[in-house]
Amino acid sequence: MTYGDDPSQGFARGRTFLHPRLGFSFVAPEGFAFDNGAEALLGVSPDGRALRMDAAKLAIGQSLDGYVQENWIDGTEPGPVERLDLNGMEAVTVLAKGREWTFRFAAIRLGPDVYRLIFAARDLTPAIDGGFRESLMTFRRLAQAEIDAARPLRLDVAAGARRRHGGDNRGPHGGVGPRGGALRGAERPRARRDAEGRERVKVIDE
Repeated sequence: MTYGDDPSQGFARGRTFLHPRLGFSFVAPEGFAFDNGAEALLGVSPDGRALRMDAAKLAIGQSLDGYVQENWIDGTEPGPVERLDLNGMEAVTVLAKGREWTFRFAAIRLGPDVYRLIFAARDLTPAIDGGFRESLMTFRRLAQAEIDAARPLRLDVAAGARRRHGGDNRGPHGGVGPRGGALRGAERPRARRDAEGRERVKVIDE
C-alpha cells in the first residue's frame, strides 16, 4: 500500500524533495518540513520561515528576466535581478521587500517549464538569506538511475513477537476483583495476531 505523498506529485524525504516524473530534486533550508499539494509544494520552519515552489510555462520568446518582472509578489519592492548558472540550468533570483516579509524569489528554466521558488522571512538576516541561497543551489536534474530508484513510501504489515501462552496481562486480580480489575482488560486494546499468535504491526518502508 502506498503511504504518504501522491507519487505523481513527487516525494518529500525529510528536507529533500524529489520529483522523478519531472526529473528534479532540491533540499530545503535547515529546519523545514514539507507539505506537498496538488498546486504547489509548501515548506515551513518552526521559526516562521516559509517557502513555496510551483511551475509555470514561459510565453514564446519570453526570457526569465521578463518572466520575473511580470510576476512580482504584490506589494513588494524588488531589487536587481541576478542571473545564475544553476547546475547547468539557466536561473535568475531577486530579493523583494514587503511591508512585513522579505522574499527571495527564484525562477529556474528546466526544459519548457519554469520552476518558481519563493523563500520568505519576516526578519531576513544575512544568515537566513544565506540558507535560502544554499537551498536554491541544490536544485538539480535527477540522473536516470535516481529516477529509476525513486519509490514512494509503502505501508506494510509485519509479524511481531509471538504471544506468550499461559500469561495474563490483566494484572494481579486476574481481570476481576474488588479493585475494578474487570476493567483492566480495556486499558490496552488487543492487537491483531496471525495464526502463530504473533502481533501484526504496521511498518512504513521504501
